[in-house]
Formats: sequence, C-alpha cells, structure tokens
Amino acid sequence: MKKISRTTLGSPATLALLLLTSALASVAACGDDAASAGSSSGTPGEDGGDPDGGGSDGTTGSDGAGGTDADATDGAHAQCPMFSAPAAAVTVAAAGLVEASGLVASSKNAGIFWAHNDSGDSARIFALNASGTSKATIPITGASAVDWEDIAWGAGPGGEAALFIGDIGDNAEARAFVTVYRVLEPDLSGAAPANLPGTAIELAYEDGKGHNAEALMIDPRDGAIVIVTKVASGKSGVYRAAPPFAAAGTKNMLKKEGSLTIGTAPSGSTLVTGASISRAGDLVFLRTYTHALAWTRGASQSIAAALAAPPCVLPVATEIQGEAIAYAPDGSGFYTLSEGSSPPLSFVAKK
Repeated sequence: MKKISRTTLGSPATLALLLLTSALASVAACGDDAASAGSSSGTPGEDGGDPDGGGSDGTTGSDGAGGTDADATDGAHAQCPMFSAPAAAVTVAAAGLVEASGLVASSKNAGIFWAHNDSGDSARIFALNASGTSKATIPITGASAVDWEDIAWGAGPGGEAALFIGDIGDNAEARAFVTVYRVLEPDLSGAAPANLPGTAIELAYEDGKGHNAEALMIDPRDGAIVIVTKVASGKSGVYRAAPPFAAAGTKNMLKKEGSLTIGTAPSGSTLVTGASISRAGDLVFLRTYTHALAWTRGASQSIAAALAAPPCVLPVATEIQGEAIAYAPDGSGFYTLSEGSSPPLSFVAKK
C-alpha cells in the first residue's frame, strides 16, 4: 500500500489526535493482559474478543486455530513482556529507499537490517545499520516486485540463513497467487555481492480468493510461511503454508488457521502492516499504522492459536505511517520503520 487515504485515517486533525492517543494508550497499556488500549483479539471464527478484555477466552472457533483446545489456551495468561519508552529515532539515509515497507534484523551480520520498498520499485533489498546508514543495495535476480510488503528471516536449504521477501500486497484483492522470494543471506564482512538469486515460492489462498496482506513471518519451529491479512474491518485472517515448498509453477496452499480482530476506533488502527517473531518463536509481533502488539506463544501452540489471545499493547514511536517491525535477534527489543523517504528508524528496548 503506497498511501493512506482519508477514508482510512480521516482528516489531518483526526490523524494527529489518533497518533497522540495511540502513543499515550500504548505506554499505559504495556504489560497489561487486556487489550483495551486499542486492540481486541477475537477467537478464530468470531468477530470480537472477550468484551471485558480478559485473557480467559483463547479457544478455537469455527475457523480453527491449529492444534488442540489445550494448545489454544497454552500461554494465554502469560505475563506481557515489558518494554521501555521508544528511544529517539534515527533518520535512514539510503538512496533509493523512498517507500520503506519491510524490515528484518540480519541473522549473519551483527547490527544490520534488511529493508525494501513498497510497490513501484525494482526487485532489490537495502542493508542498513542501526544508525540508519546504508551499507549496500543488492538486486534480486529471478524476482519481480509487484507489491512487496514485508521481509522475514528463516532457514534456507540445509538450514542456512535466508531472507524471505513477501510480494503479498493485493489492494484490489484480485491476484490469483502471491509470491514469497527466498534468498540466502549474504555475509557483508567483505564486499557486498553484485546480486542475489531469488527462489520463487508461489502461494494461493485455499478459498480461491485474493487477499491483501502486509505481514509475513517464517515460523522458526517448523519453517512454515505465515501471513496475516490486512482488512479494513480489523478482522484479519491468519494463513499458513507448510514446507517443503514446491518449485515455481506449482502453487503452495495457504490454509486459513485462524482469525483475529485488530483495533477499536478511535484509539487503534484496524490495519495490520507488518509482523515479526522472536528467534525462539515464543513472541509474535504485529504492527499497525498506530500500534505495536505482541503475543506470548506457548511451546505447543501454533502462531494462529497464540494470536487468538488478547495482545499486549507495546510502547511505540509516533510515526506518520507505521509500516514495519523487527524484533532484535538477541531479544533486546524491537525496531519500527515508517514509510516514506528518509524514514525514521526507532528502537524500543525490552526491560
């Protein structure tokens, strides 16, 4: 998605009030078990969560949430992780990164992040450091950039560190399939490679429809691709495709494993714009235009089942168009990135 329309966020005055309310509500709600500060989570198959905002209802609904009923409630009462107030943002200075949409921390290069543009750019990724300085720009061969929306880390062939780039945007909800490109992550201790070959993983939703999405994760426990859709009503679907993935030309099926309801106007956006997951898979993060949300995940839970519980509302920097979130590999905190030219990169430390 390239721009937020007035129908999405309203007038500039409304947006300013929304962002101020968001920042205050997020800080106040960090560590609460309820989601009353701008997000509610429904059980899969239902339109909303527990009206009291409690965490007692984490069971599966008619859509299913993957795993057993015991799995669905496992971890639902876990204490929210605690985070400090956002640190002062740095400005990203990377020529060509004019509409940042996805962000992920590197697995092979300490202090490096990978980012990419939204639709309209060529197939390429940008390496940045935590101070916002550009380290490299690398084209991806064998790939096209229809509507790149998110980037995730995961394991490639033989367990080697890989990046997964989600060409999963579909504003018109008309694409017959979407594509995730897998590239082996380069080592930037020497000269950056001239290009990286991409492997196309083509994905079709099991209902045969197109769905707009901007949130991509690779489950570190089993390597599955997990996509959370972006829906104006706030009722997002959680879809999963399990490995091994078929070669390009054969569609991998994205099966719906659950749903969740995001946002309660006017204190929270309903639109999911990014995702991240801890290296152990025990913390799941979603980004909206106004909020950062987290869920604790039990040892036997699917991601969909974890997302069925009420979220933890986290402190987050006020951004004009919050697009991306990336959890640090060492668990020290998370980073957020706004869309636009010379975007701010913000860090929120874990206590």
